[in-house]
Amino acid sequence: MDRLKLRKSNRRQCNTFPASLGVNGRFEEARNQIEAALAAGIRDAKLFRHAGEIALKSGDRAKAQQYLSQSAELNTIGSELAREQLALIAEAPIGQ
Repeated sequence: MDRLKLRKSNRRQCNTFPASLGVNGRFEEARNQIEAALAAGIRDAKLFRHAGEIALKSGDRAKAQQYLSQSAELNTIGSELAREQLALIAEAPIGQ
């Protein structure tokens, strides 16, 4: 497998596993996995968006906004969804 395919595969895996943990309610595990991927330097709009969704479900609104903003700033196809989620967070009362 060439290096580009390997990098894409790793990025996909670093995104898919934490997202599946989050879907199954394992937010702390998901957050640890996604933060490890981000600490490794992976910059991907979908990864940031999933990090934001997981942070929000974990109750960390500020971190969710940070990650969703990073996703939106990358300005990719998935960034629009991050922008929509940011707007919803801004409209929701604190603690929601």
